[in-house]
Amino acid sequence: MAAGKLQAVTGPAEPGNATPSPLFERFARGELDIDAYLEARVDEAIAPLLAKLPVDRIAWLRGMLREQLVADPVLRERVRQATGQEPRST
Repeated sequence: MAAGKLQAVTGPAEPGNATPSPLFERFARGELDIDAYLEARVDEAIAPLLAKLPVDRIAWLRGMLREQLVADPVLRERVRQATGQEPRST
């Protein structure tokens, strides 16, 4: 996004159009299982908040983010393509 300007969103990413992250590539190569991949994604997302939120809010946020990742249709399709399985909630 340009400084101070909003960019138009054209719609949700299609599974075939999304570029895999290096973390997902590690998962697809079998270096990470699905649980380790999801935990790493959640860790990346909450890292900036660790010093700003109380422990109980961080725990709640971790659970909520993981559930959102598991429910994400793009992630579900990528996991299915990489492993033949669906991501599951814990």
